Amino acid sequence: MAQADLLIGDLDRGDSLSRPHPDERVEGLFDLAEQTHDAMPPVEPSEAFVADLKERLSAAWEAYSTQADRQRETRRFIWRIAGLAGLTLSGVAILALSVRLIITLLSRRRAARPI
Repeated sequence: MAQADLLIGDLDRGDSLSRPHPDERVEGLFDLAEQTHDAMPPVEPSEAFVADLKERLSAAWEAYSTQADRQRETRRFIWRIAGLAGLTLSGVAILALSVRLIITLLSRRRAARPI
């Protein structure tokens, strides 16, 4: 929490490695952190690196976007086929019920006729 307070307070970055609670068990870790901080100064990436990274990320995004579009279109196609199949089955069921109703009505009509 002390490191976060130091960073929020916009203090020197070197102070962010200060030891808020001296503890013998972690003393070696703090020493290692300070040595690493001193040995690795901040660097600015080169413009070539940034341009290459941007190009690779754009290409990766295009590949992902294309794949996502294909998947979306496939899902839409499947839903259309499923809807068409459902509509067809509903039509066949209504047709079968209509034929059955007509047959029933005609058979009752014949049965009601005197011979």
